[in-house]
Amino acid sequence: MKKKKIIIYACLIVLLNILSFRSIYNKKEFYITDNEYLYDEAVDYLIKNDTNPEKVKERYKMFIDYEGFGITENKMYHYVYMWINEESYYVEDNKIIISSGSSMAYRFTFNINDKKIISYDIPKDGSEYTSSIKKMFPRDIANKVLKYQYNTNKIEESVHEYYADLEDQNIYNLRNDKYVKIGTLE
Repeated sequence: MKKKKIIIYACLIVLLNILSFRSIYNKKEFYITDNEYLYDEAVDYLIKNDTNPEKVKERYKMFIDYEGFGITENKMYHYVYMWINEESYYVEDNKIIISSGSSMAYRFTFNINDKKIISYDIPKDGSEYTSSIKKMFPRDIANKVLKYQYNTNKIEESVHEYYADLEDQNIYNLRNDKYVKIGTLE
């Protein structure tokens, strides 16, 4: 009888270890390199889901530049880690008006089967910024994100090209129904 109990306990321990390993394995993320197109899918998603109320304005356009930090997968999802710089503009009275913008880290979650975006996450701000980055990203990517500084003028070049037909190449902010010059594209 003792022998049967020992065998049953041993089988239970082995079974629990197998189930525990499977659970860990299913959650474990692995880096992949053959899905870089998912970065562009994430950008397209943001553009298609732009909720800026000014997007009905004349020649409104959202401009996006990004830095890809890596893509991981587990059994169910692809996780796409990136820094996205986004700015939107429109034209009013033949002037280029800056509408909105942001520059921050993102984590997009894609279904591994149909490659559709399920959700995206951005870090919290203020005193919770660093801890939220550490929760959102694998350690090596979190370290890159925390040190990252966006320093390219690709958006400015795209804005200049898109609005090249306008005589006034200054950028304005609209404050209290007055145009305030904040920069130039020339």
